[in-house]
Amino acid sequence: MTISYTIDLGQQTVFSTFTGHVTNAEIIAHQNELRSDPKFNPDMFELMDCIGEVSVDHIVANVIGLVDRSPWGRVSRRAIIAPDPLIFGRSKIFQAYISHEHGNVSVFRGMNAARKWLYEGEGKS
Repeated sequence: MTISYTIDLGQQTVFSTFTGHVTNAEIIAHQNELRSDPKFNPDMFELMDCIGEVSVDHIVANVIGLVDRSPWGRVSRRAIIAPDPLIFGRSKIFQAYISHEHGNVSVFRGMNAARKWLYEGEGKS
């Protein structure tokens, strides 16, 4: 699988890492894994690391389905780090489709800006 994650209960954050070629099936599997993980809370934060060599298949065509299946709650904050222009653009499309029903999502080109936004006012980092 090209998506891995760890949950930091102290920071109430899911750290997801996307590497290689990511398919919609893998994104759905990741959503299912989170949903069934006893440490997962839908109101946690998420830091999605797409810094490495990442390519994503057909995500634009299936973004609505991925959003509808989202395990995230209304108060979650999710930062996507995507320095690659194509992944950044596709992440912005995902951001545009996500409703506040599934939290607040923002896309960044670098880790520092993403962490600052994610934890601003939260006393975490």
